[in-house]
Amino acid sequence: MQRIQTLTVITTFLTSIDGQLFSLTSMSSSVTLTASTDSQELVYACFAGALVFHVCSSILGYAASFIVIRYQVVDAESPSVAKTDELGKRSNTGLLQQESIRGKQLLLKATPPLYAVQSLFPTPSGIRLQSRTSTPPLDLLTRCYYTILALSGAGFISALLGIATYAWFGLRQTVGIFTIACLGVSLFACVCAVVY
Repeated sequence: MQRIQTLTVITTFLTSIDGQLFSLTSMSSSVTLTASTDSQELVYACFAGALVFHVCSSILGYAASFIVIRYQVVDAESPSVAKTDELGKRSNTGLLQQESIRGKQLLLKATPPLYAVQSLFPTPSGIRLQSRTSTPPLDLLTRCYYTILALSGAGFISALLGIATYAWFGLRQTVGIFTIACLGVSLFACVCAVVY
């Protein structure tokens, strides 16, 4: 659940980097004056695409974080260690919800709305404030998580393409060749790290 908040922070950082790269390439300089209009537009399109992908993934992560913020992970343990009552069922008191993810049992506690206000002012007996949805929307959060990953990946690829295009068309040919070679070595190292 905390991965969505982490992805939101990362994509927000990548958005700021994309904005800096876009502004760096859009300023008029000797590099932009010598490059053709088509190559300049390709660089702008790549950086603008990366900016859009990262901004959209940040906004989606921010919205998904508001869904997550209403739940608190109380406990995570394997099913064999789970505490059971005399009937063999897991004890579930209060607002706790039990979910199973990758073989671990998660106990999620719904945080009532305006919890800080409730703790300051006593509520009359018999009145209980709680969410309308008692179970956490884990399917929705999973879809948001994978969509954020996909949009971030597309933005990352677009930014790398923009950097390579800028180096190839805007700078000297030796710089472009060296940049493409560095990009190739980096991508090869990433693939080796994932595969092996």
